[in-house]
Amino acid sequence: MSAVTITPAIVVIDDVPEGIGTLEWLQSAVGGYVQAVSLGTDRVLWIGEDGKHCQPLHPMATLLARRLEAIDPADWIAGVAVITGTTPDGSTAPLTGEQLHQTTRDLVHALKAKAATAS
Repeated sequence: MSAVTITPAIVVIDDVPEGIGTLEWLQSAVGGYVQAVSLGTDRVLWIGEDGKHCQPLHPMATLLARRLEAIDPADWIAGVAVITGTTPDGSTAPLTGEQLHQTTRDLVHALKAKAATAS
């Protein structure tokens, strides 16, 4: 089971320890209070609530969230972001293999779309 941690510089796919769904784990991962950004019905992008005030712009997470229409086109994300899965009842859970695969596809498509508009 996995979660995707996206820092402004790198994407890290981690096997996660027990406790991924806990508030403490998420706060530790993003460095403070968390804000949930829904990426559809089965994934959540967790970001630092105060990230815009003290963290650098996060281009990859911003591209991904815009591509999935999870944020307004003028909005942006700063700081570390973590993508987790959700259970049918809405609880936070590690990404399944299919969710991890979809997240990887979404990240690649976001980068390709950005490259296409840059050229």
